[in-house]
Amino acid sequence: MERLALVISSEWHASGRLVPVLGKHADAVARVLTDPVIGDWTPALPGRPLLLDPTAAELDEALRLAFERAHRDRAVLLVFFVGHGVLTEDDYYLMATDSTDLPDSRDSLLLGQRFKELLRRYSGLDGLVLVVDACHSGRAIQAAGRHFLDQISRARRRVEVLTASDDDPAFGACLARAVVTQAAIGHAGYGERLRVADVRELARDTCRLQVPQQFSFDGTSQLSDGDPALWLLHNPGSRWLRSPLAGTALLGEVERLLANRVHRPVFAEAGRALAGPARCVVLQGPRGSGKSVVVAGLLEGGTPVHAAILLRGGELLSQVAAELRRQLTAQVEGFAEAFAAYCGRGDLVSPGADPFELNLLGPLRLLPDPAEVRIVVDGVDALSDQRDRLWAGLIALATDPAVPVRLLVATRTVPDGLAGAEVVAVPRATMAELTEFARLRELEEHQVQQVVEQADGSWAAAHLFAEGFVQRRGSADGGQVPRGLADAYRERLRRARLHDESDPLRAHTRSVLAALAAAGAGPVLPFPLLAKACGLTETQAHAVLPRLGSLIVRGQPGTAAERVGLAEPELTEHLADGTVLGVDPAEWHARLADAITELAPPGGSGPVADYAAAAEARHRWRAGRFAAALDSLDEREAQIPVEQRERWIALARLVDEQFGPEHPLTLRAQARIGTWTAKAGDPATALNTFAQLLERAIPLLGEDHLEVLNLRENRAFWLGESGNWPLARDLLDALVADCARLLGPEHPQTLMARQHVALSATKCKQEERGLALFHELLPLRERVLGPAHLDTLRTRHNIAFWESYLAYPPPSVFPSRFWSTTSSPRSGRTTRKRSPRVTTRRCSCRKPSGRRRSRCCASSGPPWSGCSAPGTATCASSTRSWPGMRSQPAGSAVAA
Repeated sequence: MERLALVISSEWHASGRLVPVLGKHADAVARVLTDPVIGDWTPALPGRPLLLDPTAAELDEALRLAFERAHRDRAVLLVFFVGHGVLTEDDYYLMATDSTDLPDSRDSLLLGQRFKELLRRYSGLDGLVLVVDACHSGRAIQAAGRHFLDQISRARRRVEVLTASDDDPAFGACLARAVVTQAAIGHAGYGERLRVADVRELARDTCRLQVPQQFSFDGTSQLSDGDPALWLLHNPGSRWLRSPLAGTALLGEVERLLANRVHRPVFAEAGRALAGPARCVVLQGPRGSGKSVVVAGLLEGGTPVHAAILLRGGELLSQVAAELRRQLTAQVEGFAEAFAAYCGRGDLVSPGADPFELNLLGPLRLLPDPAEVRIVVDGVDALSDQRDRLWAGLIALATDPAVPVRLLVATRTVPDGLAGAEVVAVPRATMAELTEFARLRELEEHQVQQVVEQADGSWAAAHLFAEGFVQRRGSADGGQVPRGLADAYRERLRRARLHDESDPLRAHTRSVLAALAAAGAGPVLPFPLLAKACGLTETQAHAVLPRLGSLIVRGQPGTAAERVGLAEPELTEHLADGTVLGVDPAEWHARLADAITELAPPGGSGPVADYAAAAEARHRWRAGRFAAALDSLDEREAQIPVEQRERWIALARLVDEQFGPEHPLTLRAQARIGTWTAKAGDPATALNTFAQLLERAIPLLGEDHLEVLNLRENRAFWLGESGNWPLARDLLDALVADCARLLGPEHPQTLMARQHVALSATKCKQEERGLALFHELLPLRERVLGPAHLDTLRTRHNIAFWESYLAYPPPSVFPSRFWSTTSSPRSGRTTRKRSPRVTTRRCSCRKPSGRRRSRCCASSGPPWSGCSAPGTATCASSTRSWPGMRSQPAGSAVAA
């Protein structure tokens, strides 16, 4: 989301009186707003964010250009005025340098009317933030209400107005100075970003001679706290800056959990346990007991935590481990170097390593100074198919004597492997705690009693009922007192105007809730996917989110990495079947799947691609697109073989339950399990799997079926990888002939078989023939699959490798530890001397020490330690070969 800023400073000479110099304050505001680290706003005018001392005509033209650009770019526009305002009867004017003592619309800016005209013409902007640091600027809010608020409502746009004062004078550009001060020091009491409402509160403490005012509007109604996506500045004083969750969507979830928190004894008990001697601490309690709040409290301060994850059930285990690794890299000194060293040790990394071993356990064992590392994990119970694997990884972290980890896990049940862990019981809320919580919300005593009775010890229910009473406060209709969770959810949805037939955003609200219900609880769904699935522009989707309030949680709002989700799992369950919303859940899974296909093609990166890797197969399956769900796992392969194998095992279980063991999709899923079992380091088991599947598939499907041909190809390939390439070559030659006859010479399955025939030729020491076959295959793959397809790139890689191999063959003698031993035929005395270095054309950079450094890998050592020339380790793979050994082409041995 683009953010445009226009800062205006205007001196005004009234009755011969010179206003204090304001330009330096406006210039400071412009600098902090457009600083990419502090404000991250882009200048609205070409090349400059500041308009200094304009005439009335220049002021009007600058505003017109800023609105026009925001309209064209669908951007948020910030207009920050520092100068003088004059109130004439009910009209409020912003003064230019040539304004007169009795201003009118010709020589001054009539704020309400002019903004109304600009918004009528340029209604495509995503949102408007107006900050007025001038006398009597509180009247700007009234001008907004009388004039351009109607135009904002018709366009369904968000607006925030912040003024330096109410009806009284403002002094010395105090609001502008407060903004600059907060940009420098921030405030620990707020989040990573300072919203308009936050700046108002901070300015009230700074500007004691005036009362700043703030007004927020979501396009249909006034908001009490404003829209978090329309933030002003990064908060350099935030208490979360050193948190492992800083800069992640999960931080929004933690802040939500800590709102209106009541102190409980279990908070201190959990902190003491995490700082104590136990390797593993388990927060155990029933659903709704507040385990996540305890975890959020630990992350807020007290005992240092180096990595944390709040699971919501849709994550891949590899994504969980990678996120923990990212946090440890930032928080633990030496971890980045340990991870790099682990990845460089081919003898330590096995094909069967799981995500926790590769991302956490392996590097932690190599920490040079094994100081204690604290890791916190919440939401284990939210996982289903991956729960046992996650527990296995956590147990390994907590029990490996070589790993300096102290672990805290929040769960309902303790697995057997953690029998020695210290268990901290998290009981359900007591009546006294619920009473204190309800009174913090400033409820009346009879409402407090109702919250305590209906919550029945559940913190989630207490929040729900208390929120209902808060929303009814000051409401015209008063609403009804909810009885039970379902009734409370219906009341909250009514407050969001979901069932209001006259509400112009009713259909958009239903669409957003339906998409979020399909995605799941927590800040999980990337905002661009949400808008695309709902058929809305991002501007339209932005207008819906503020009205949902506490129904949703937003991570990184107002940024390119924004993620959105329903706030509570109970709400997700309430909406999941579509009855409340009046929608078909399968349709919304299909919409999300289509949005993923459009926005995140395979091979991409970023938040949308991460979500696609974890959720696309699930959405396709629940949409009834069963074959496409299997295609998704083929197209979005996990980088870790064990992870991909486990994904196929989970999906194969669903296919078997849906279609039975003899269905082609079941056979296909089981064949993929065999493929990834082999890639995980167990080709013998995979060969048995392929043989058994062929025995079942041929009678059911016939020898000409595509799945049978695919099974034959997998069996032949892994037979070769097991050491029998001559037999594999014969089987693949027969397979190519059958595929060309049955499917056509350019079918992807035929091309894959030809790829493996070429590979088998090179493995059988027929390198020239294999290279010729790769050259014949490349133009076919480029035409059929495209030049950027992974299979096309594999063929190109093999061509490059074998051309280099034939041009620069490796030496035939392997030096034993770089020394040779000789014996004198006369004396029998044995002598050792250093073997000559083997050099290649690509390793020609000599360092002063005499060691050589590879240009491709930038690593020093013997020429075969890091170079990708023939006979050396290949940069693009973990395969390591030495002089005298034949190198394996990285990426060429991949089955369909």
